[in-house]
Amino acid sequence: MCECECVMVVYLKLWCVMVVNLSIVFLGSNSRNSLCSVSQKMNISREVSCQRLPTMSPRPQWVHSICAYGPYHYHKWRPIPLPDVAAHVVDTAVIYLPSTAEAGPAQPLDSSTFEGSEIVFSPIVSNTGKHPWKNDVPKWIEPWMECLMETYPGLSWNLMGFSRGAAWGLDIRSRIKAFGLVLLVGPYFLPRRSDEEKKEIAKGIVEEQKSSRNALMCAYGDADPWKPDASLMEFMDQFRTARFLDCGHDDSKQRAIDTFWGCLAQV
Repeated sequence: MCECECVMVVYLKLWCVMVVNLSIVFLGSNSRNSLCSVSQKMNISREVSCQRLPTMSPRPQWVHSICAYGPYHYHKWRPIPLPDVAAHVVDTAVIYLPSTAEAGPAQPLDSSTFEGSEIVFSPIVSNTGKHPWKNDVPKWIEPWMECLMETYPGLSWNLMGFSRGAAWGLDIRSRIKAFGLVLLVGPYFLPRRSDEEKKEIAKGIVEEQKSSRNALMCAYGDADPWKPDASLMEFMDQFRTARFLDCGHDDSKQRAIDTFWGCLAQV
């Protein structure tokens, strides 16, 4: 190869390198701008709504197990760390209190709705008597909750209850103050509570919300034949309340999960 040809080859190689580098810089700049824009939009969406945001990231897998607490049992869902994620952090725990229709060992929740940063627990309970919706909170539930909190001291704790579970959650919330966020779907006061006790429970929760970050949210469907009664509606305006349009009792649970689970699963 002659000297002239060698020089031309060198120039061509240098020109190719410059074009590639400029392309990388241009594409990288656009990618960063695009990512920043998406991130800003996501942050704004988070502030406006707790609904789950679309993501291109792979969804985590979950391990479900039934665990024992003395003679009693409970569900536990634990996320499996994704292999391509360097630091998978679990920082939240959610306890779900089931309805009368969800009594027994069947799983009351679909793990595909979970976020991946939470451990989820749910007690396995039974129905007793002719009117199980009137059943009081089982005596083992609150000690079990306190035991879980001692076992996982580094987590933030949130609570969700549906129907009878919401009635239990309202009752438990007046005694256990460790829950940062409580979501009650289709709630009611347990029938054994007197009018004076109902007022004291609601008043205590309202006063605590004024002086702390802890929050209580109530949700129900406007087509639910078992809407919150007058004794609860009197105070619901002071809670964070969501009313789902054209939604019955059973459907209100899924609507609430779709809308608010993102809040329950974050610190």
